[in-house]
Amino acid sequence: MTNAPFEKSHAKALGDQLRWIRNETGLSLMGVEEKSAGKWKAVVIGSYERGNRAITVIRLIELAAFYGVQPADLLPKPELPELGVVEETERLLRAAADRLATLLPTAEPSLSRHHADAVAGETCTMPDCSRWECLS
Repeated sequence: MTNAPFEKSHAKALGDQLRWIRNETGLSLMGVEEKSAGKWKAVVIGSYERGNRAITVIRLIELAAFYGVQPADLLPKPELPELGVVEETERLLRAAADRLATLLPTAEPSLSRHHADAVAGETCTMPDCSRWECLS
């Protein structure tokens, strides 16, 4: 089973990066074909850049060498989460833990808060805790 929307968006991101690198070298599609003495056809490079054609790892390495860059430079950069997303997630986890403590009056109040902290990535400080959230 394939993940077609992911593959299409990844192919587009890769193509955008390939186009950006080519433009940085100052070459047009025809310029690539001419400079490579026909090894790289303009129509093929254009297909890679539009995300219409898959490029193999070997061809990607060869294209990087042609452009004079590292192969990793041809790969799209991962998108970073917006600032505040992690902090907001941690705040919501803490709020949920506080709410849980009010709904379960028999539970130790610090226990649910403690495990929300562990899920949020903070170090577990509870002695002898073996909850999966705290072991990771």
